[in-house]
Amino acid sequence: MISLFRQSSPMNSARNHQHQSRRSRSRRLILESLENRLVFAATASVTISAPAEVMIGESAQVQVTLDNVDATDAGYGPFIDVYLARNGADGVAGVGTDGISYIADSATYLGTPVVTSVITFPAGPGNIGTVNHPYAVNAANVPLQVSGPTGDQLLVFELPFGSFTAEQPPATIAFNTQVSTLADLSTPLSIRSRGGFRYGNDPLDNPSTDPSLVSQVGTSASWSPQSTVTPTLVELSKTYLGPEDETATGPNFLREYRVNVDVASGQTLTAADVIDLLPNNVVLVSVQSITPTGTNTIFPTPTPANPNGNLAVVNYPSIVGTTAITDATFVYSFYVPFRDANTAFVLNPTSGDDSVSENNVRLVASWTPIDVRDSSAPGNVVVDAAGPEHVLTPKSIATQKSVALVNDTGGVGYSPGDTIEYTILFQISDYFAFDRLSLTDRLSDGQRLDTSFTPTLSVTEQGVTTAGAIDLSNLEVTDFFSGGAPPVAPLTGEQQLVFNLSDELALRGGDAILLGGLVPSGGTTGPDPNQANFDSGATTGVFVFRAIVQDNF
Repeated sequence: MISLFRQSSPMNSARNHQHQSRRSRSRRLILESLENRLVFAATASVTISAPAEVMIGESAQVQVTLDNVDATDAGYGPFIDVYLARNGADGVAGVGTDGISYIADSATYLGTPVVTSVITFPAGPGNIGTVNHPYAVNAANVPLQVSGPTGDQLLVFELPFGSFTAEQPPATIAFNTQVSTLADLSTPLSIRSRGGFRYGNDPLDNPSTDPSLVSQVGTSASWSPQSTVTPTLVELSKTYLGPEDETATGPNFLREYRVNVDVASGQTLTAADVIDLLPNNVVLVSVQSITPTGTNTIFPTPTPANPNGNLAVVNYPSIVGTTAITDATFVYSFYVPFRDANTAFVLNPTSGDDSVSENNVRLVASWTPIDVRDSSAPGNVVVDAAGPEHVLTPKSIATQKSVALVNDTGGVGYSPGDTIEYTILFQISDYFAFDRLSLTDRLSDGQRLDTSFTPTLSVTEQGVTTAGAIDLSNLEVTDFFSGGAPPVAPLTGEQQLVFNLSDELALRGGDAILLGGLVPSGGTTGPDPNQANFDSGATTGVFVFRAIVQDNF
């Protein structure tokens, strides 16, 4: 028998020791790397933005935003999970659903479509189904499980970039949802979300050492943040058809309100009463129009009434909801009187200070839901939002300012060298007279009065109109900037213009006092201004001046 035997030399022993030392050090590095990943793992955070209310049967956009909130580490393969309550209030296991669902191919990132997985939770014990996540896996390379009510939806959005650094701004996915035409009125529908990184903390597909990361584990029912969308049926709004939510007082300043009713598309209201309750310092005059056909059932005589009496009621036999913004509307005219229904002055006759008129609208109607599982009854719809639908400001003198670009010398839009024209409209209350009247305007830093254009003034009083360029002696200019003539502190860069209107009217040979339409030249000598005794029409004015946009501010 021959035996082979090799004795280890001291050199071979040293090599073995070095090899074992390298393997030991490698194991330590792997362990340290795993520990670092646990301590410094990228962290996904998600927020949801969804409308609080959506009309039954209509669509709404939802936004989910992913952020990596870790201080240093990047995450790889970012995705967002979204749960939608597709079953709704009455659906069971995906049958008879009346909730909220995803509209196919609607998800985008910065306007570009994103890869989306739409998964319906399958049948399962207790109507809770479980699915494999399309991206996320554990350390054994087994897909993470996601559970949710059978029939509800799981959306998985793949963000269109490979990594998400700690410094990267949040990324928002926008997508559209559909609220069922069978949705239960005023029953909130849940939206929940979480985020994650498919490849964990490095770009390698190595789940045994770097599994997927998710912001939250557990069933979809436990995810936060949570948002809710509440199905609604009717929206009421009121539009003031006058200038800037204000009006000069008196019958020569007849104004209009439009009341709008929007019904969820495909739904029908019957026996709908739209009730507009005005304050006791407004006089209703007449209904101008009703669309579709309806009946003006209550309307007071043209004198102000106290609450519960100063109202306009229009009855619609039927209002059918469409995709239009407005499904029913009516318009009526009104004005603000000298005294309210309690004979108190609407405006202080000495100071002429502003007042307030708050307007409230509500609706009472009957509705039969499309979903026969939902109850219906006469008068089962009442819409009365908290607070006024509109707040009007009655004034003794009202002004409105508009602007137009009249000489565009540079690029399109406002730029240095351009000429801007300002128009100021003003109205004098029918019940007041003004002396020593001036108009003050401030041009912001970067604008200067155009001295090549002489401002103009047009005034209509007691049926007579006077118009023309103003005398520059009636224009005072104050420069709040260095280089002005002279500059005045504080040096804000602004320019103040004061136009002495009364002096201008006197210079034109007229009366320096501006009289309201119901105020005769000698005054009323005691009694309240009254349209039956004297009415010369509205007293109004138009003032126009120009400014130049500056290059330096």
